[in-house]
Amino acid sequence: MHSHPLLQSASFAALLCGASVGFVSAQQVTPVNTDESPSANEEVVTLPEFTVSDTRTNEYVAAESVTGTRVATKLIDLPFTVNVITGEFLDDFGALEFREQTAYTSNVVGYETISTGYSVRGIDANVQLRNGFRRIGLIDKVGVERVEVIKGAAASIYGTVMPGGTVNIITKKPKTKPEQRFGFTVGAHNLHRAQASTTGPLGASGKLFYRVDVAADSTKYDIDYKKKTQATAVGSVMWKITPVTSLLVEYEYLKRNEIGNASVPSRRKVVDDPYFPILSAAETPYNFTRAQRTYTSYDGVATEIFDFNSQGPNTYAKRDIHTVTATFEHRFNSIFSMRSSANWFTRTLERQELSGRNYDPVSNSVDLAVPRLRPFDEGGAAWQTDFLAAWKTGPIKHMTLLTFDWQRQTEKPERWDSNTVSVNVTTPAGTNTRALPLAFPGASGLPSGATISGPVGSTYMMGDFPLIIRADRTLGIPVNNSDLRFISYHDDPTLYSLFQKEDNKLDLFGIFLSERMTFWDDRVTLLAGGRYDYERNHARNLVTGTSSKNTTTEPSYQVGLNIRVLPDLTAYVNSSRSFVPQFSTGVDEDGLPFDVPTETGECWEFGFKASMLDGRLTFTAAHFDLSRNNVTREAYREDGSIYNITTGKETSKGYELDFNWSITQSLQFFGGYGYTVAKIVDSSDAPSFEGRPTRRTPRNSFGFGSKYNVKTGPLKGAYATIGYKYSDKSLTAAPGRRTITTSSGDIQNLRMPNGRLIAPEFPEGAIIPRGTLVPGTTSYYSFSVDDGRDTLWNGSYQLFDASIGYRWKVARRFTHKVQLNVSNILDEKYTYGSAGHGPARGWMLTYDLTF
Repeated sequence: MHSHPLLQSASFAALLCGASVGFVSAQQVTPVNTDESPSANEEVVTLPEFTVSDTRTNEYVAAESVTGTRVATKLIDLPFTVNVITGEFLDDFGALEFREQTAYTSNVVGYETISTGYSVRGIDANVQLRNGFRRIGLIDKVGVERVEVIKGAAASIYGTVMPGGTVNIITKKPKTKPEQRFGFTVGAHNLHRAQASTTGPLGASGKLFYRVDVAADSTKYDIDYKKKTQATAVGSVMWKITPVTSLLVEYEYLKRNEIGNASVPSRRKVVDDPYFPILSAAETPYNFTRAQRTYTSYDGVATEIFDFNSQGPNTYAKRDIHTVTATFEHRFNSIFSMRSSANWFTRTLERQELSGRNYDPVSNSVDLAVPRLRPFDEGGAAWQTDFLAAWKTGPIKHMTLLTFDWQRQTEKPERWDSNTVSVNVTTPAGTNTRALPLAFPGASGLPSGATISGPVGSTYMMGDFPLIIRADRTLGIPVNNSDLRFISYHDDPTLYSLFQKEDNKLDLFGIFLSERMTFWDDRVTLLAGGRYDYERNHARNLVTGTSSKNTTTEPSYQVGLNIRVLPDLTAYVNSSRSFVPQFSTGVDEDGLPFDVPTETGECWEFGFKASMLDGRLTFTAAHFDLSRNNVTREAYREDGSIYNITTGKETSKGYELDFNWSITQSLQFFGGYGYTVAKIVDSSDAPSFEGRPTRRTPRNSFGFGSKYNVKTGPLKGAYATIGYKYSDKSLTAAPGRRTITTSSGDIQNLRMPNGRLIAPEFPEGAIIPRGTLVPGTTSYYSFSVDDGRDTLWNGSYQLFDASIGYRWKVARRFTHKVQLNVSNILDEKYTYGSAGHGPARGWMLTYDLTF
């Protein structure tokens, strides 16, 4: 019997941690003076103004944050919303994926099927921060101390962020005393996980401290072919040079491989085209009756084939991430201190995928999609230095921060598509010419112009590869006899051609100045800050040999006011501006490149924060109103290929509530509710998008949880959690459009589903005859209209989770824990995000040892 290779590597990592513990212990000739050292569970702290304290009423509540202002500040004193998710919560709820980790935080929606794409307040926010530096997704919880969510454009203190907000992952730091931890998890869907951590003093000097965290896991999901493996290792060393000077160096490596990462296909069907009217013989110039024209439209998410994996066993995504961060802290005197950090990272990504995911119910088949290889390497480096002054003028307390930073981002996207051969697909309704990808077995044996004919739903054998003739005279793969194998790029590169290869670079130079004043017996806090950034980008298209260089400047700001209206209740209001530079070029509908403008955002909000009943009841209630401008999005042509459009402006308005209530020392309730109305309000390039909700944004979302700890009696150490999550329906797809033109027929000026006329310059209902030209030109009228993607909705869903656990000590040193988590107890079938398969009922059993 052979052991699982992933567990072998995890066991080796755990053994390595154990060996390092032994080595470090062997070096401890003289123990650290415990009378002068912090308690055993404390991290090494040099400057408390840059480090949050651990004073909190329970394991799920944090009192301070560094994300909102770059310095440690009490959450109730911040004039904007910051939510904190603790590492203890991640452990208790078995939250391995980002979507699970943020499920009880208002208006934070994780949506990618496996990866860590997400939105805040209805606005995409794919990029995270890690200890204040840009991070492109993928974090393992083994090294996470807490997750901080700063909402609104106030997050622009870190430079480029979306106006909805961003997530900052705060990692664990070395501790002052030795501590080791080992954990093992098994569960449903072949879940296996092992993790290990070790930390403490390094040697006997009392100045060096270390930390190592490693983890590995694998899962085979309940959908055919879909599985994931992940391994991570994080190591850090802290040198406390003097009591007020330190240097921290951290390295992280993460590797993640995914196979068969698919969404539920979209349903398509042939429907009448409402914009091409049926005309009688009397209405046509050539005295004949024109029949109704049709097109292939979208008709919802094909949940009837929920368990079908349209990507098959040959698709994959491979990611590798390396990150190095160094942080130097020093206090000059009782007023002035500084922190200077540098960061470098690289991420390699290679995806082999199928381009289409559409289902035809008439022929019971999915797209014969184009096999595609998409390497996408990204990297970057950054430096940021904070100078802080804490001072007073009479009764007024000041906190003045001056930050200088530089950031470089690089990306090298490529796309290799399968070559094709043109064939004629004939049904009794007519003939269409279609492109058949050569990467499918047997396709290379077909001559160009070959005819494939038969009634809709009939099977055509391409060698031993079955195809089916679809209602729109395309070719598909039958669901009930699916053969999703294809020849990958690495198996035969000659079957693929290069369509995209770019080399893009962006440099940002920024300066940030903020002032926080507290006065009137600490009842009022006024915050004002401004950034000024200089951007320089160079985008190179290596396929066309073209390049584009641009420079620009962007100001951003944050202004906020806190007023303590009652001893335990604070009212706040803020306004802020953000920006996101785009350092690659876009491709328009005609395939031509164009410079992508810098996005900007504005946000204002007001609300109340409370810390009542000696801190046992805390909540933040907020109303927000934000906008996102110069938005460039991917859109889809009728053949499924991608191009870019600048959709203009999006807005998002709503309310949110986050709370935690420790009713007794044993029982607490917590959760978050979000109400969001986010939509596209201006899209001159594609008016069919206007009024459309933003993608993957539920109007209502709610997460409620509870934990009970047994504090006394024979069951002391036992605990239980319950969780309830609800999500409203949400659109799954990016906007899509199709083009109709007077070159091909008469067009009737009707209203699209969003209420806009397709041709506002003509009367409603008017017939625009075939052949009509735009006045003063030789061009036909051309209109962008809807293509049915507004029908692609994830349905609403609700999920119930629970766990029970028991924690006990042996010899006052060894803390053991056994925990059983059950997710999706009612086994609800649902889709989320980009129509991803919602995981079925699952369980995980964890054993954890800390000493």
